[in-house]
Amino acid sequence: ATAELLLAGRDDVKPIPLPGLEERGWGQLEGTSKDELDNHDFIDKGVELWEDFVERTINTLSGASAPAPVLIVAHSGTFRALCPHLKVDIVIKPVRNACPYKLYRTGGVWQGEECG
Repeated sequence: ATAELLLAGRDDVKPIPLPGLEERGWGQLEGTSKDELDNHDFIDKGVELWEDFVERTINTLSGASAPAPVLIVAHSGTFRALCPHLKVDIVIKPVRNACPYKLYRTGGVWQGEECG
């Protein structure tokens, strides 16, 4: 729904939902605030392991095909999974909601910057 809002009025661009880019599964802890999550043991709570989330995210993006530039509208976990994979030299701090980041390649090296 967020991508559709961003692209409203753009008839030349259509969102392509990729189910593999869904946010990390939090199992029984779904809806728990970030501060509260820091105090939980994830074992036996049905929480998707970080490593599994990263693998799912990278596999989904690796299998996607679209001409550049590409707009990815996803949760911050996707960004945190993607940056190390691309070896983007960017300080990964808590990402604010609706905060755009631009990832681009210069001379074969991926770089990133906050746009908002």
